[in-house]
Amino acid sequence: MHDRTAIASPPEIARVSPVRARAAPRERAPARAEASAETPGSVRTSGVVIAVAFLLMAVFGSADLRSFARDLPESRLSDALVRGADGWHALMLDWGPARVRPTVRALFDGLREARW
Repeated sequence: MHDRTAIASPPEIARVSPVRARAAPRERAPARAEASAETPGSVRTSGVVIAVAFLLMAVFGSADLRSFARDLPESRLSDALVRGADGWHALMLDWGPARVRPTVRALFDGLREARW
């Protein structure tokens, strides 16, 4: 017969579980401080990304900007926005960026409709 008291647990089992070690509040406090220190930089970076995206949309998507302005409810403000959007689109047509999107779209439409 085997004696149950003679079986000892290995020392690996006696160590602290990984879940309990991760949940220690002292280890998480510095991470929160670092995250809060990064917030102003993250907000600034996000603002720059949004501004660049808006600029690219305004330059290469001036037709969509004009369409959006024309779909606004009628008011003195929307009339001014429509005039501004029309002028901006005309300027982008003169300079050339407004022609890029239709040209690329026509190219891809032609590739899609081509018989391979």
